[in-house]
Order: sequence, then structure tokens, then C-alpha cells
Amino acid sequence: MQIAFRDDLKKLKPITEPFHAYEVRLNTNESPFDFPPELKELALKRLAETDFNRYSGEYIERFRQALASYHNVDPDRIAIANGMDEMIRLCVRAFGIGAKAVAHVPTFESYEMSAIAEGVPFVGVPLLEGFKLDVPRLIEEATTFEGSHAEDQGIPGILFLCNPNNPTGNAFPMEEIESIVKASKMVVAIDEAYWDFGNPDALYMLDKYDHVIIMRTFSKAFGLAGIRLGYAITTPEIVSELSKVRQIFNVNSLSVTVAQVALENDDYRKEFVEFVIEERERMFEALSKIKGVQPFPSDTNFMLFRTEKPAEEVLAKLAEPLTDDKDQSSPKKRGIGVRNYSDRPSLENCLRVTIGRKEENDLFVERLREIMEG
Repeated sequence: MQIAFRDDLKKLKPITEPFHAYEVRLNTNESPFDFPPELKELALKRLAETDFNRYSGEYIERFRQALASYHNVDPDRIAIANGMDEMIRLCVRAFGIGAKAVAHVPTFESYEMSAIAEGVPFVGVPLLEGFKLDVPRLIEEATTFEGSHAEDQGIPGILFLCNPNNPTGNAFPMEEIESIVKASKMVVAIDEAYWDFGNPDALYMLDKYDHVIIMRTFSKAFGLAGIRLGYAITTPEIVSELSKVRQIFNVNSLSVTVAQVALENDDYRKEFVEFVIEERERMFEALSKIKGVQPFPSDTNFMLFRTEKPAEEVLAKLAEPLTDDKDQSSPKKRGIGVRNYSDRPSLENCLRVTIGRKEENDLFVERLREIMEG
């Protein structure tokens, strides 16, 4: 039988996970450091006391209480998801279907991918020169309904603002963010996955507006990308709507148990943030000295840079094996992994590199210098 696949999904590429194939992984904005050994030991002790045969409801609720206390908000203002990607999908599902999803572009691709997957029209508003928000255009889109009956049926639509922005790395002025929120007739989801590294904290808006969602993750500053845990802080009413469209027990007991250990012992997070900021400044200075390389200022744990040589060529040369490994028993890993964003609006010949360990950063800078100046 010949299956007729959805035409709109032709815009998407199948998701794969090839990121492990590099000796130096600077392509996924993970922490280069594992969970501290003493905290991992504590987490394993608690996991040993966890009932694997029971669904995760009890553990989710316990974690929700801890997260609420951490942010000094009521527990009914917390929504928990299986990573930031699921939270984005829930926002699209709850508020975008029957209306539209809007975001500035270039930005995190999950907004558009989630919209397409849910059959929701996506509108991308290009950033201005210098990666600045086009505030009037965003407000125009956030006050214009998709479909003749959308407004009558109370379908608001969803507007995503990524701050600091991925992949450009810059944080937008909070007064611009708030001006958009204030004018918007849509629910506004502010993605603060990288807020720790630049501190553009929009939590104060929750006391002023009832249509704001603040989304955060344990994947970046907490260094727990492997447990896949994201969350949102918003109004109880929006939490209720998000809960209507999520899967029951959408987060597992193991993830929330590990994350609670991290919350209770977050000094390591603060130390990592300080490390990233220091290394980021050192990396920016080093890249600025390489002929044919233009780094862009960053408020995140990564840096975008433009090369005079074609980005595909630079990407391929960085990926060449670092050592001549004659062992044929295992797949040969590539060298240094970074991300290519050349196909995005206004990002011609742009690559993105994650801030790694000091020795990884030094190796990347030296290899890039050889490629650009050789």
C-alpha cells in the first residue's frame, strides 16, 4: 500500500542524534562538565529509594513543590515537561491550534518545527540589523488573529520570544520584551533557557500580566541535558490549559529525582555560570584576533561567529579527525563539532560554538586559526 504522507511535513527533516560522533563536542550547547560526583552519588542514593514500579505522579508533585519554593511562587504556577521541546509543543498545542504561532527569526528552530507538526501556521518576523527585535512588526503579528473566527472563539495564538536568543547569542532589552508583552493579544512564551548566563530575568512580569509564560530548562546551567527536563512558570489558569494537552505522567520519576538534588545543591550551577562567562570573554577576544573571523557578543554559553571562508568548508575542516587512530574496531570519531547556521536569515557563513572546557576551547581556537590563516 502506498501511504500518502502529510504535505506540510515535507518542510521538516527527520530528527537524528549524531552529536556524539565528535571527539570535541562544541555543537549542542551542553555543559562540558558532568554532574559533580558527590551530587551524582546523592542522586543515586535517592534513586535507590525510588519505586520504579509506580507511576511518577508522587515524585512530580514533590518536585513541583521544590521548584515552587526555589522560585518563591505557588506550586500551581509551575508546569513541568519532558525537556524544553515538549513545553514548546504544549504551548503550540494549547494556544496555537486554530490560530497561529509567531517568533522572531532566526531563533530556536523548535518553535517552527512544533507549529508545523501541530498543523499551525508559523509566522517568522526577521530580526533587524545587529540582531535587534523588530518590535512594531512583532506587535502587529501579536495583535492580528489568524482565521476569521479565531478572535470570536477566544483562540489567542502563541508568540515565542527567545531571550537570550539562540543562535545569535544576544539578549534583547527587557523594556522591548515588555512592550511586546503589554501590547500582545496572544499568549507570550518567553524562552529563558540561557538566562543564567546573561541574567535577562522576566519573572517580574508574572505579577503584571496574565498571558505570560516563562520557560526554563535543566539542560544548560544545571548541566543536566541527559535527564530531559524543562518547566514553565505562569498563571494557574495557563498551567491548567497546558495540563489538558500533555500526556499523563509526561515526566519520569528518575529525572525529577535527579533535578531535585540539583535544586537543593545549586552552588555548582553558579560556579559553572561564572566559568562560562570568563571563558566566553576569553574566547571572544581570541576569535577577534583571527583573520577572517567575526565573533558576535554573547549572553549565553555559546558564541556565533562569521567566517570569510564558506562556512561549510570551515565546518568540514574542523570535523577532520584530530588523531590518526589506527584502531578499526570502533567507528572513527570526527574532530571538533560546531553548528552551521548559514541557511538561516541574515546568518550567511555563520557557525555556532559552545563554550567548552578550557583545553577544548584552546584546541578549537587554534584549529580555526590554522583553517582561516593557513
